[in-house]
Amino acid sequence: SVAAPSDLSSSRHVTVITTASLPWMTGTAVNPPPRAAHLLRRQLRSPPSSSAGVRLVAPWLEDPRDRRRLYGAPGFSDRCAQEAHLRAWLRDAAGMADAADALEICFYPAYYTPALGSILPSEDILSALDPPHDVCILEEPEHLNWLRPGANARQTLSYSKTFRYVIGIVHTNYVAYAKDLGWTGYFAGPMLAVANRYIHAHITLSHPPS
Repeated sequence: SVAAPSDLSSSRHVTVITTASLPWMTGTAVNPPPRAAHLLRRQLRSPPSSSAGVRLVAPWLEDPRDRRRLYGAPGFSDRCAQEAHLRAWLRDAAGMADAADALEICFYPAYYTPALGSILPSEDILSALDPPHDVCILEEPEHLNWLRPGANARQTLSYSKTFRYVIGIVHTNYVAYAKDLGWTGYFAGPMLAVANRYIHAHITLSHPPS
């Protein structure tokens, strides 16, 4: 039987936090919106529940130069414009019109770092998330658990202590990357350790070849 905390039934509230956002066509931008929409679609087709809901939390690039670099000119003027783009993409490209309007979408301040080719948070995401804190899906938990700017190093606040159940979805095959670069032991181990920290279960999307 399914343990109660991990039961993703239609009565649960799910928060999906990701490290990239459309229209940047990278995995952590493309996968999370339909994942959140599928979860919401199942709720919409079930008997109404006051505790249910799905929230997508995506990065907002505060620097207009970052937005132009990743999204093309002229970029988005504000968060509302990017939210409208996300809803239009879900409705038109993903064919999920029923969930596109009902999905809760919010943003956290972030910046782009060319050296890593990644979007990083400018502030601690967890500290700014309002309840409910039921189920949390972390897209790239190795980034979200490691990089928490502004968080007190001694505070007990963590995703696994704030949410009832936390699932980490690992998009990157760090072992394969490290083998190609010749520093498996120095790179893959720490990244995978961080990926598994403060979560209850993880899903790996990219597996090394057998």
